[in-house]
Formats: sequence, C-alpha cells, structure tokens
Amino acid sequence: MSNNFEDFDGNLIDVINGFKAENFEVFISQEGTNYRWFGLKEDIVKLTVEELGLTMIKVSCMNDSDILNTESGNGTKMGIPLTLSNERKKEVYSNLKQAIDESIHIGLQPHAYERLLLCGDERGWSDEMQVLYCVENIKRVLGIRLNVDHKHQDNSESVKYLHKDFSIEVTGAKGLGTGRLVLTAPEDKAIRVITIL
Repeated sequence: MSNNFEDFDGNLIDVINGFKAENFEVFISQEGTNYRWFGLKEDIVKLTVEELGLTMIKVSCMNDSDILNTESGNGTKMGIPLTLSNERKKEVYSNLKQAIDESIHIGLQPHAYERLLLCGDERGWSDEMQVLYCVENIKRVLGIRLNVDHKHQDNSESVKYLHKDFSIEVTGAKGLGTGRLVLTAPEDKAIRVITIL
C-alpha cells in the first residue's frame, strides 16, 4: 500500500486508504466506506497536500457511525473534523472574514432557526439579529470539518458524498459577551449559519 501523494493538478494521491480522482477526493473509513468530496477548488480553507494526506489517514481510522452522526449534543462531532495548526486557523479566519465582508447575504439555515427557537435563551441568543451580528464580528476560528450530505441522491451503503463547503466553527461578538456558531461560505457569496452553540 502506497503512502505517497502528489499535488492538486490531477495526479493520483494514495495515502493509506485514500486516493485522488480527477475532480474529487475520496476518503475511505475504517469500515471501507468511500466519502467523496468535490471541494478541491474551495477558497476559504485551501487544504494543503500535507493536510489532505493527514485527513485521509484520520478518516482511515474513523468509524462510519462517528462520521455519519447527525445528533447534536451527544458528545460526538459530526462529520470529519480537520486538524489545523493555529497559524492555519488564522489564515482561514482571514479568508473567512474577507468572504463575510464581500458576501451578498448572510442567513440562517433551518437547523439554526430551530436551535434558536428551542435553546436560544439558555445559550444566550436572543434573536436572529444577534446571530447575524456575531457572524459580522467573528473573532476566531475554533474548528473546521467536512460534513456528510445525507440528502445526496447518489449516496449508497458503500459511497457517501460530503458537502463541498467546510463547516467552520467560530466565536464572535454577541452583545456584551461572545457567541459560538457554525457557518459555511459557499461560492455563491452567501454566508450560511448552520447552527448556534
């Protein structure tokens, strides 16, 4: 089994159980499930070849039940958490801040609205405007992950598709304190809040 990887120019990457196809990456879990990601050209995180290789190794050690988790608050992070240095998180913050400044729309996804209604008060969120203010005033990137697109029409038992855009956990100003939320920054220049924490 090879442990070599090349670059993003269409060359084959084979790191433990992963390989690179022409337009997408394939991460293979401990149980042999293929997780396909078509986000090679995203421009917020910009994974390096080394980070891509480490992610492939990480996924090869992960169980499908952890990757496919959809339940909030059960102690298991959803999807595939990435490991980035603090310096790289600062780069992501800078890219994300620029994307927010250039965005044409900032909005909440249905799950974020649900969380706001169900547990917003106990988590210190008063309303949608406070969430939007927090996005516009982010202070730090805490974590980054790839999530499974559970509604993808081509999902099967052995092949699952990941959302193209990263889920990025951030902290930001919220009234007199700080708030945590997860957002994504797609190519359409519309920032989407996935959930509030």
